[in-house]
Amino acid sequence: MQISFFKESNIDELKLAINDIWAKNHILSKEDRLIEHMFKKSPAHNKICGKNEVSFLGAWDNGKIIGLLGVLFLEVNVRGEKELGACLTNWIVIPEYRNTGAGMALLDKVIESNPSMILSLGINRSVAKLYQLMKWKVFQNVPRWIGLVDRNKTLEMFNVNAEALKLFNEITSNNKEGNIRISNKLDKDKWNDFYWNGIAKKTLGFARDFDFLNWRYLDHPYFNYEIIICESIIGQYLGLAVVRKEKIESSNLTVGRIVEFIAEDQVASILLANKIAEFCSDVLFIDFYCFSAETAKGLESIGFKKEMKQPVLPTNFQPVDYKVNNMMASVYLKPSLLNNVDILCDQAWYVTKGDSDQDRPN
Repeated sequence: MQISFFKESNIDELKLAINDIWAKNHILSKEDRLIEHMFKKSPAHNKICGKNEVSFLGAWDNGKIIGLLGVLFLEVNVRGEKELGACLTNWIVIPEYRNTGAGMALLDKVIESNPSMILSLGINRSVAKLYQLMKWKVFQNVPRWIGLVDRNKTLEMFNVNAEALKLFNEITSNNKEGNIRISNKLDKDKWNDFYWNGIAKKTLGFARDFDFLNWRYLDHPYFNYEIIICESIIGQYLGLAVVRKEKIESSNLTVGRIVEFIAEDQVASILLANKIAEFCSDVLFIDFYCFSAETAKGLESIGFKKEMKQPVLPTNFQPVDYKVNNMMASVYLKPSLLNNVDILCDQAWYVTKGDSDQDRPN
């Protein structure tokens, strides 16, 4: 059995394998640009992969492709210290080879790179059981906050529990900027100084430095993300939010998806929340997935509310999916980090839907 990264020259073979093994007509089986963006340009790609490789592993048996595992190599921030991390996508082995060790051989290839953290976001229950057997931490429901913008149109659009939705009030903004201003221009040096000398020292997760934000949002080949920056009158950064509007399939209606929400203090957090509400005033509702409840306090100040165990609104809109309406995740931490961190409880964790491949075209 051979385990190796696909070469750029074999992209067509990779796309065919994704279509045949993972899912028919999957976006990655059709779009070279998205493969190159995700698996060739990620911030830590060159630390692990060769110049002519994409970070998508294949397993071959006598020339036959039998398994796949996509890997996004990223920088991990551990309270101000930069380490290596990875996000997993599209992990699969064809049925007749699932008792051969091919799946674990693919994963072992990632672990050989010695990442401090590995995240698998958007997993299903079957895969979650496997991660639990491997002693990884499993989140049955990644916390999700909902900001309801238009209750009546939301009820008209979705087949949801009206009684459950009554627990959610429509958000109300109160935009008083005072000595703080909003900008949409992200300066590399200013942001890195703000992030590494402030936010990073208080948080854990994939690094949100300029290289990550530029790769993940500013240079995205398909999505147009709104970057909202909060700064003082003298131009000192105080926070950042990233949000986009997603069209609901077979409809002219949209929802808002917050993928980043970072603030130095409560004032900046509330101001960012108000600006998101302003930008998304024409959507049905806005959502935000994040491991840490502390992060969402500014959103809660204008009426966002955390979903409880039973999800209230769907999370997939192309098409609308009522069967899968929550997000599961699993996290591996290297032993030295695991002994010092409680990933399920530590509010310093900053992991959002912007990690991994969950916010992408279907």
